[in-house]
Amino acid sequence: MRIVVLGAKGGVGKSIVTLLLIRTFLERGKKILLVDRDMTGYISWLAGIRGKGLVASIVDNETGNYFTTLNIGKGILRVVKFYGDGPRLISDSQLFSREDIGSQIREKYDEIISLPHDHVIYDNRGMVEPGELEYSLEIGIYLRKFPHTKSYWVFVSDSLKMNIEMTLDYDQYIWNRWAKNMNVVGRSLVINMVPPNYAIPYEEIGGLSRYDSVTTVPFMDELFEFTGKIESMPSLSSLEPLAKAIESKI
Repeated sequence: MRIVVLGAKGGVGKSIVTLLLIRTFLERGKKILLVDRDMTGYISWLAGIRGKGLVASIVDNETGNYFTTLNIGKGILRVVKFYGDGPRLISDSQLFSREDIGSQIREKYDEIISLPHDHVIYDNRGMVEPGELEYSLEIGIYLRKFPHTKSYWVFVSDSLKMNIEMTLDYDQYIWNRWAKNMNVVGRSLVINMVPPNYAIPYEEIGGLSRYDSVTTVPFMDELFEFTGKIESMPSLSSLEPLAKAIESKI
């Protein structure tokens, strides 16, 4: 399953939710491939990757340190820093059309995705759309190798009502345009950094019933601007319904 983590804006903890979901799957003994497509490369940095991403390494004709494997709990986490080198992402992506660069990226990425994995999980920048070059290039490589792979979308918002509504608008826009072509079989919403005694606003916000699951993650001081090791991330029982919803679609 291709699990794509999406958000309508930055600062809502999308990367942290990605890591918490990964921890949930690792506790189940799963093999997870994390593809870091975020411009900041935050998860790659936490995984110990300090060099350029795969694309930037090939563009600059360097041998990059863009991939690592971590044994965490009962599972295995592999992390590839696909982008993660800031604004040069746009200019680098445009060089895919050069055969010397495009063929090397396809070759190196094909080697990585050939490693055993139960799920591949993607961390992205906010408001990304499947038709954008940076997104579509990776999809093309992956689906050439695994053409019938299903996708599942996980949307992340914080608890502010206007941000949840913005997330629902973003979701509906890309769902109508791309879900069928991308073989997306389901979607869920995670409301992150919720205060104590928070209640999911089903009556105040229309449209929440579209999701297979709506889950919450409490605000936790230790996760705010987290800089520790991925293996020290907590495993939250509140994300079990999300993991079950995803695996029910396999």
